[in-house]
Amino acid sequence: MFSISILMDPAVFVILILAVALVLFMTEVIPLTATAMFVTLSLYFSGIIDVKTALKSFSDQNIMIIASLGIVGEALFKTGAAQTFGLFFERVAKSERKFVFWLVIGSGLLAAFLSVNGCAALLISVALGISQSTNYRRCKLMYPICVGVCLGGGITTVGSSSTLYLQKILEDMGQHMGFFELAPLCLVLLLVSAFFLSTIGFNLMPEKPNNEEDFTYSTKKPDFSKVPTWKPKAATFILVVTFAGMYFASKLRIAVGMVAVLAAFTVMCTKLVSSKEALRAIPMGTLVMYGFMVPISAAMKSSGASQMLVNFIQTRAGTLTSPLMIILCIYFFAVPLTNVMSNAATIIMLTPVAMAAAQSMNLNPLAVLMTVRMAGTLAFMTPIGFIPNTMSIEPGGYSFMDYMKPGLPLTLISIAICVAYFYIAYPMFVK
Repeated sequence: MFSISILMDPAVFVILILAVALVLFMTEVIPLTATAMFVTLSLYFSGIIDVKTALKSFSDQNIMIIASLGIVGEALFKTGAAQTFGLFFERVAKSERKFVFWLVIGSGLLAAFLSVNGCAALLISVALGISQSTNYRRCKLMYPICVGVCLGGGITTVGSSSTLYLQKILEDMGQHMGFFELAPLCLVLLLVSAFFLSTIGFNLMPEKPNNEEDFTYSTKKPDFSKVPTWKPKAATFILVVTFAGMYFASKLRIAVGMVAVLAAFTVMCTKLVSSKEALRAIPMGTLVMYGFMVPISAAMKSSGASQMLVNFIQTRAGTLTSPLMIILCIYFFAVPLTNVMSNAATIIMLTPVAMAAAQSMNLNPLAVLMTVRMAGTLAFMTPIGFIPNTMSIEPGGYSFMDYMKPGLPLTLISIAICVAYFYIAYPMFVK
């Protein structure tokens, strides 16, 4: 089989593939999933990795976690269990500012356990209905939902595919990442963001009346009257038991992935979702992104690209030995990137570089990768870096700058909190 080493240094080739993938992720000349395929195909046909390494990720339990939780989440939407969450917002919507506060908190908590995009779609619908009945301005309600679901996905390890990707890398290094590893930080960020957007940030969001001529939507609510009352209760119970099982999986000596599969099996056997609905609920794009991007880690190591980056960083960093500066550098590069390309792509692309920096300075890999995870999440400033942001453009009547005005100060506040948290809560140097 052909080997790229005949023509050039394999390490240089891998770094070039990363650079090309970065451009493709940013420009979306081809679909994101196609870019992920391009990376693995390039590494395989160049002889950097073998077929076992190229496709190994698809047999990983994280694939089953992503697929199975998609099915469980669909059960909550189809039975109306998720819709009952809207009743909470109707009770707390006593004033516009108070409603904004609870939108951030509620959307974040819901996104910790369900699909981020599904949560955003559900809550936008709920907020639109409340806006019509109370005359609250839609321009004040859509952005808080985006912030909430963005931060809430980090509360659990299964809240986003990028967290599972980092967990896999850490496991391969013999490191442990807790199920609620980032929950304290994400909960603090949710509270701070909710307070900010309901006070100072409230005035930074646009001031626009609800002009129904510019945006029309259906006020017809889904009819769940024919759904047996036991089904939404059963769906909620299964979700709670599933996450409890995942949390205690190691103590019970069972695989987390099998807990997720059991949950999907249960919702299908109890007919909370049909077979067709279950298959449609599996996020194939996420599975492809995860499966085809994980091999880059092995390629970086086997080709010598990781060591090349380590040597480069050691040479360029000079006397730089402060982990604080490394954390700040990660945010300096990650935050602009994640606001123009997907969160997952940003995290996946920066992980090899961050790991090289950690190795060169003997830093705690868990602390560094958790920094990458949070830095790649702060997509508040543009409508294009995060799908819920894009979903909110039309109902909110937003322009590009409408995201920037509240998003910039909120991002700076979030960075300050994250940097302080990682610097204090994690041992930075490997003993």
